[in-house]
Amino acid sequence: MHLFRKKIKSEIINSPCKGKMIDIKDVNDPMFSQKMLGDGVAFILEDGLICSPVDGIVTASFPSKHAIGITSANDVEILVHIGINTADFNGNGFKSFVNEHQFVNKNDPLIKIDLDFFKSKEVDTTTILIITNSQKFTIERLSDYVRVNYQTTVLKANSK
Repeated sequence: MHLFRKKIKSEIINSPCKGKMIDIKDVNDPMFSQKMLGDGVAFILEDGLICSPVDGIVTASFPSKHAIGITSANDVEILVHIGINTADFNGNGFKSFVNEHQFVNKNDPLIKIDLDFFKSKEVDTTTILIITNSQKFTIERLSDYVRVNYQTTVLKANSK
């Protein structure tokens, strides 16, 4: 096994959906607005298609299909959480296209939600993108994507 240094200045995290980006502090749930799970942004959905914001591995999928975790090749841990209290619907109104441990490319479809179903139930469908290991980075919010800036050199172990 040998170590090598990989110096990365930043990584672009695409929007996971079509919609207006809002500050995470404006999300109507203290778990997100107070950044208890990490820093990030949120989106007011225009349609129900949620796509991968990065090239990476699906590291968490939930039976309720309300959230998905992805880790980028540069070890940025991302959680995309769809709506507020949507886990209560036990997967109803969601269709998942991926499985845990699957590699996804940026913009690959992950989940489709039935916006009309959730609107009829008066559910807030604000979708939150959280960098769960955000303490390692500085985060810039740009008009249609988020840039994660690395503060330190990342060490990777590689075995032959």
